[in-house]
Amino acid sequence: MATVLALEVQEFVALGQPSPVQPRDPGVFLLMIPFLLCFGLPVAVVGAAAVVLPVAALSAWLGRRFTGREAWWWVPLVAAALVAVPAAVVAAWKGPGLALGIWLVCTSGVAAPALLARQSVLRREAGRPGLRLHTVLLYGTLLVAVVFALGGAASHTGLMDVYAPPRMTQGPLTGTWSDGSGGTLRLSPDGTAEAVAVRHEPPEGATGGERCGGTGTWRFVPDDDPWRQVVSVEIPDCALPEWSVGGTADALKLHHVCGDPDSPDVHTLARMR
Repeated sequence: MATVLALEVQEFVALGQPSPVQPRDPGVFLLMIPFLLCFGLPVAVVGAAAVVLPVAALSAWLGRRFTGREAWWWVPLVAAALVAVPAAVVAAWKGPGLALGIWLVCTSGVAAPALLARQSVLRREAGRPGLRLHTVLLYGTLLVAVVFALGGAASHTGLMDVYAPPRMTQGPLTGTWSDGSGGTLRLSPDGTAEAVAVRHEPPEGATGGERCGGTGTWRFVPDDDPWRQVVSVEIPDCALPEWSVGGTADALKLHHVCGDPDSPDVHTLARMR
C-alpha cells in the first residue's frame, strides 16, 4: 500500500513538472491499482519476510541490549542503516542526488511496515488482537482514495500548478539549438535549417548511423493544444523527426520522443545562449 501511495503522489507531482511528454491523468492510475496489488502482493510478502520482520526483530534486540527496553525509534535507525548500503552503491554509480532520494524513500518504505509489525506484536503481548492484513488494506485504500480526491480537486481548481508547454510563435524559435553532445540545429528566420550531427531515428534498413547533418528548411506548426506544437525540419538524406516544443518560456527546449511508448527515448535540444 505504501508503494501504491508513493506512485500516486508521484503522478500528481509530475503534473507540475516540465516534461517532454504529456503526463497521464492520475485517474488512469486508479485503474492500475488492482494489477499493482496482484503483482505486488507476492513481492510484499517476500519483502516482509526478508527485510521488514528482520528489521523489526533487530530493532527490538538492539533496544533491549543497549537501553534495556524496546523503543520505536530504533526501527527507523536500523532501516536507515540497512538502506545506506545500496544507497552508497547508487551514489558511486549515479551520483549523490539520486542516492539520497532512494535512501529516503526506501528507509520510509522499510520503517513504516516494520513499525506496524512492532505495534502488532505489542498489541498481542498486551492481550489485544494484532493488526490484520485486511485492516491495513482497508485503511490504505481509504488513504489512496483521499489523496486522489484532494489531488484531483487541487489540480482541477488551480490550487496546484499543472504544467503545459509555452504557447509559441515562429520568431522565438529561431537560433541555434544543441543536444549537449556535439549535435546542433540552426533555425534561421528565413526558414533555412542547418543540422550538424543531430541525432535522429534512421528509417528501417537505412545506413549512416543515428546522426546526420545538412541544409534544408524548417517551419513551425502551431496548434490550439500546446502539447501538439511542433517544429518540422526537412533536410535531404536526413530523416529528422518533428520536434515538440517544451521547457519554459525562459528556457525553451525541443523534444523528440521515440522507441517504446512505455519507456521512450527522448532526444532534447536546448537553446544555445
